[in-house]
Amino acid sequence: MADLPKILTASLQPDTRKEAERALSSISNQPGFLGVLLQLILDSSQDRSVRLTGSIYLKNVVKTRWEEACLSAIATFCFH
Repeated sequence: MADLPKILTASLQPDTRKEAERALSSISNQPGFLGVLLQLILDSSQDRSVRLTGSIYLKNVVKTRWEEACLSAIATFCFH
């Protein structure tokens, strides 16, 4: 996860975006990822574009996981 700023920066470039998105997808499932991402976002010494990209990625991860949790809860409630 030490390469997270580089990966976020790469996700902004058309020629490296797909590879960066795969890397983000892979590391986002590691324990502690959201905490590391949040620390990066709050670190004022980080480049502004990295912080903004991290913020958007955090929002997307939370939204996706929230929806998955809700669908799972609904399925459990309705079918059990």
